[in-house]
Amino acid sequence: MAAALAEALSGTTSEPETQGTATEALAPQVIRGMQLAISPCWNLGASSSAALFTTVVVGMELTIDGKPLINSIYLVGYEGGDDDSAQRAFETAQRAIKECGAQGFELPTEQYSAWRNVEITFNPEKMRVR
Repeated sequence: MAAALAEALSGTTSEPETQGTATEALAPQVIRGMQLAISPCWNLGASSSAALFTTVVVGMELTIDGKPLINSIYLVGYEGGDDDSAQRAFETAQRAIKECGAQGFELPTEQYSAWRNVEITFNPEKMRVR
């Protein structure tokens, strides 16, 4: 179940994309740990049916202690649905990040440059299938 949730959150790949100038790659287990930490808070249950078919990519900056900077969370892009459904799906993802990230994600501080800025794909289709 945990692996399915991680895959559902990540979209078509098992790892969120990282951005920035970091050349080091994050270990897959670090990425999965972050996905699993967010997954309990991500719930599209009350969303419109269009939002249930909208995949959003959300970007954010994290502090050195793994906490998301709330004002840095932004919609990178979306697939499926329309602008309204993308906004609803983004708001749900944003709430999940804020709620489950409030205490900080367990991330290796020595790799801060690799995970300071991340993008995570939230894919509700994969969540329903699994």
